[in-house]
Amino acid sequence: MAGDITRSGAKVYLYYFAYQDGGVYDTETPTLGLRLGADHGGELWYVFGVLNHWKTAVPEADLKVQNSVMSYWTNFAKTLDPNAHGLPTWKPFSGSENEIMVLDQNVGMQAHPRAAQIDFFQVHAK
Repeated sequence: MAGDITRSGAKVYLYYFAYQDGGVYDTETPTLGLRLGADHGGELWYVFGVLNHWKTAVPEADLKVQNSVMSYWTNFAKTLDPNAHGLPTWKPFSGSENEIMVLDQNVGMQAHPRAAQIDFFQVHAK
């Protein structure tokens, strides 16, 4: 879908939210002893800046990710461009590479973490 939108001339800013919180305030119960990763919609706590509303202390790393995510979303809402001074550059998706913004402990453009799955579906969707 992002490729189709890009081909129509619009800019698309893809992201992959992979951050697993360091606190005990919103941690999912491990499955078979493993944390399975960021939940669907897990970025919403960070987008709306509500981490500091918990009754327990929020680790500094969580607040750092929250500040980055809030800045990107606010910039996008104001200007249709998430970028601003002091943030890693978020390049629009061009359709020809697999780099997207990965929101994790190290925020920045990276190879899409699910590139192999996307490639599989593109090849076999016909």
